[in-house]
Amino acid sequence: MINTRLYIGLVFMILISNSSYGQEEIYKEKIDSIQNLIDSHKSSIDLLVAKKDEVAANLNAYMIEKAKGDVLICTIGTRVYRESNCIGDYYCSINNGDRAIVIEIVNERIVHVKFRDHQGYVLRAGFITIDEYIEKEVNKAKIQELKREQEKQALEARKKREEEKAIAEAKRREKQRQALEQRKKDIVAKYGLINGEKVLDGYVWIGMTKEMLIDSKGNPDDINRSVGSWGVHEQWVYHSIYVYLEDGVVTSYQD
Repeated sequence: MINTRLYIGLVFMILISNSSYGQEEIYKEKIDSIQNLIDSHKSSIDLLVAKKDEVAANLNAYMIEKAKGDVLICTIGTRVYRESNCIGDYYCSINNGDRAIVIEIVNERIVHVKFRDHQGYVLRAGFITIDEYIEKEVNKAKIQELKREQEKQALEARKKREEEKAIAEAKRREKQRQALEQRKKDIVAKYGLINGEKVLDGYVWIGMTKEMLIDSKGNPDDINRSVGSWGVHEQWVYHSIYVYLEDGVVTSYQD
């Protein structure tokens, strides 16, 4: 019985081991297959890389040749150096806006140029080409045009606001004029032409009624009232005049 169980256990372990070993082989075969694929295309890949490098070199040579005779415009004050490392002795200074002719592009940083009677070396970073200069000037013109357009729009907007303000003020004055005209008609119709004009002019006179006084001077700042057997006596106080009334009629005033 013990031997049978031992045998079964050994068989089971062998099966598991074979299963694990089989899976490992599958992975190894896949890796080998991929490596074989890489190896089979390696020569093609190397050829493409070499071709790309060749095209890049041809392009660089073409750009260098094409640049010969080009005009460079100085954008910052610099120097025309004697040596190609652009260090140490120099022929002369070259100022902003000066132009130099390209003899040869040494590398992406340094250019061999002719400037006046000198042939020397300059740092490329301090120069722009004619095309770059034109593009820069075009962009500058566009910016200036945009600025002018913005200023024009701002001016038109301000002009429109001023016109609207003037129209609103004209409407206000017209409304005020109409109100004054209507008040004049109402006062003249209420008190007659003579008394109406006196009220409109802000006069105070003896014999005018309380209502006339209010229409003429407005409501008083204060009223002092006395009531007796003789009737009602009032003193209306304005900022520059004292008006005295008896039973609603002006009897005297003091200014």
